[in-house]
Amino acid sequence: MSAQEHHIASKMAKAVTFMCLKNLMHNSYVAGKEPVSPAGDFTDVFITDGQGNQIAWTECCRLSHDEREKIQTEIICGIYDFLLNVENETYGEAMKEAYRHAVDWKGPESRIRRHR
Repeated sequence: MSAQEHHIASKMAKAVTFMCLKNLMHNSYVAGKEPVSPAGDFTDVFITDGQGNQIAWTECCRLSHDEREKIQTEIICGIYDFLLNVENETYGEAMKEAYRHAVDWKGPESRIRRHR
């Protein structure tokens, strides 16, 4: 794959990801407060549950089952939309707009092991 093809694939991956997650970016689990960690790794942060138990931030589940399911559904629907509409001109414009929002995001790396 050429460098240009890698660049295009990276842009498309960012745009599709933004389109999949844009509805979630306004929800409380991404818009809430982030704890302060003087240690920098959150090992010094604890939460207290409804029964008074303290749980280390690094050990607690920060998304409920329903929230995880909502994220999965948004991603599945976004990828499905992409697969159905990738050649649609209007969708292409939406992809360009999505990329503008995600242009500064960290670039993707392939997780598929390449065989030569």
